[in-house]
Amino acid sequence: MAVDVMIVDDSEDFRYLLRRRLESYGCEVVAEAANARDGLELFRARRPRLVTLDLMMPDAPEFVPQDLFRQIRLESPQTAVVIVSVQRAHINASLFLREGALAYWEKSFLNFDDVRRQLSHIFPDMKRPPLQSHSSLAQRIRGPLSPVPAQAVMTPPGLLARREGPAA
Repeated sequence: MAVDVMIVDDSEDFRYLLRRRLESYGCEVVAEAANARDGLELFRARRPRLVTLDLMMPDAPEFVPQDLFRQIRLESPQTAVVIVSVQRAHINASLFLREGALAYWEKSFLNFDDVRRQLSHIFPDMKRPPLQSHSSLAQRIRGPLSPVPAQAVMTPPGLLARREGPAA
């Protein structure tokens, strides 16, 4: 069973990286938000089982990531919230963990093997998607492979050349 996840982070690149990793672990990213206000709206609409929340986002001062965290905990105490931040853990981790955060992951030291292990422990029903064969992966990267013509041979510097006349 896939674990529904919402990622709240202002970095599009980090959301992409985290989405790809979480999906490879058997999660389904059902929502992404670039700020706390959009995060609350999407949380209420999608009700994910897991929320990853960045603390350092350019939000309006009347509703910041800490407010989103507290609102999620208030409305849905069963939702797992993981803080993912560039801020060192010694600055904020104890506060968020005391208030119910599942974990505090520092972006600079994020070990995705540890992330996978933690999530597997927390969500034992999480299933990894089946591995794809190498040929289908190659096809997705390069497109369908076409056969090399019989007349083509590799020359020493790795260049493709055609034979002129009968083989020696």
